[in-house]
Amino acid sequence: MAVDSNSYGTVAQVEIFASEVVASRTFASGTQPTLSQVEQIIDLVADELNMHLTNSGYTVPVTVGDDPFTFRYLRAANSYGAAAEVLATYPDISYGGPEDSLAPTERRRHFRNQLMRAIAMIDNKTLHQEAMAESTLNDFKVGAEFDDDGKTKKATFTRSMWDNPNVGLPARVDE
Repeated sequence: MAVDSNSYGTVAQVEIFASEVVASRTFASGTQPTLSQVEQIIDLVADELNMHLTNSGYTVPVTVGDDPFTFRYLRAANSYGAAAEVLATYPDISYGGPEDSLAPTERRRHFRNQLMRAIAMIDNKTLHQEAMAESTLNDFKVGAEFDDDGKTKKATFTRSMWDNPNVGLPARVDE
C-alpha cells in the first residue's frame, strides 16, 4: 500500500516526528506500527482534512499547483496529525519510567493541536490568508493620488490581495 493521492502527509515526515517508537527509526513491514499502517493513518488524517475542506467549499485535494503555501501547510498538518495517531498506538508506560510518562502525551497533544489549528482555519475559511504572509501590496491603488489642484483623488482601481479568487487560491465555491 502507498499513501493515497488525496493525502498531503508523507511517511518521511511522520518518521521525523514519531519514529522513536521503532528501533530502526524507519517504519517497515516488520515494525509496529508497520509501514502500511502508518500510510493508512496518514490517509485517515487526510480524509479528516479533506472533509473539512469540502465542507468549507474548497475542491480537494489541494495540490501544489493550486497553491504551494497552502499545500505545504496541509502537508505539515497531515503529518502532525498522523504522528499524533502513531504515538497514540503506544501506551505511555512503554516509554521508560514515571519521569518519562508525560513526554509522549505532551508531544501527542502538541501534534494533535497543530492538526486542530489547521482544521479551525479551514472551518473559519482563513486557511489561505493565514498560510501566507501578509502582502505589502494589499489594497494596492493604481492612478494618480492627487489631482492638479492638490486634492486627493478617488483611486481609479483598487483591489485587496484577497479579492481575486483566480490567483493563488485553491478552487473554492462561494456560498
